Amino acid sequence: MVLAPPPAFPGDVAWNLGNLLSSWIVGPLYGIICVYILCARVLYLKGLQGVNLLMLIVASVQFALATGHVSTLVVELIRGFLNPAWTPGGTSLYLLNPAEPERIAQAAMYLTNSLIGDAILIWRLWILWNRNFFITAPFIMLCIGTAAASYTALVHLSHLSLTDTVFVARVHDWLTATWALSIATQFGATLLIVYRFWICIQWNVKGIRESRLAVLWILVESGALYSVTTIFMLGFSTTNTGGIISSALGQISVHFPYPEGLYVLCDIHEILYRLWAQH
Repeated sequence: MVLAPPPAFPGDVAWNLGNLLSSWIVGPLYGIICVYILCARVLYLKGLQGVNLLMLIVASVQFALATGHVSTLVVELIRGFLNPAWTPGGTSLYLLNPAEPERIAQAAMYLTNSLIGDAILIWRLWILWNRNFFITAPFIMLCIGTAAASYTALVHLSHLSLTDTVFVARVHDWLTATWALSIATQFGATLLIVYRFWICIQWNVKGIRESRLAVLWILVESGALYSVTTIFMLGFSTTNTGGIISSALGQISVHFPYPEGLYVLCDIHEILYRLWAQH
């Protein structure tokens, strides 16, 4: 017998509709690959050395994981709605199996990308606060805790049976810890970055002030997008709707470290280094 997750509230989507909607939403979000292409070209033209080379490698890893994430969703649709169609109940047996390799791979790639995004945020914090270890140490610990909780959840997820769902305590509790720790990292680190950025702005020079404020707002907006989406994920984690948000986060987690083609528009890391040198 396959245990299908029932709607958690009157407006909650059915499990099979949620599966289709999540795949449809992820497709357009994957269009952020264009941002990667632009960033890679600019970094190449500036010279692949030092920070530029490091950020190109990190961005390449993240977008490779994003490509894998959307690819496994396509495979899941094909296997779920075409291959088992001749078997009575075959689609349900496949799509409701939480331990299918495609589903485990999706979760692993999303969680890894989220961890990389948190690490980039902590790195920015470290640079902007004059490489102050005491400021960044709490967030490093939060990131380590997030990694431990996320991969523990993956291990439990891979051992679920057909009668289990992702809502069982041994999986859901670890995922909840993952999201809560990640939100704490994003919220706290972003606040400290914004504060440091704000006090370093040269208010008496109009051109510099406007360029720095533009970077500041991009940082706030990109951090808010991911944090708010993660908070929604945490709030809807026990519903079928949560699956749609989770799939979207698999792509959004790649976008928020590079908001609005950040390398192309404002060279944020170069600006961070300049501010660090000034103070």
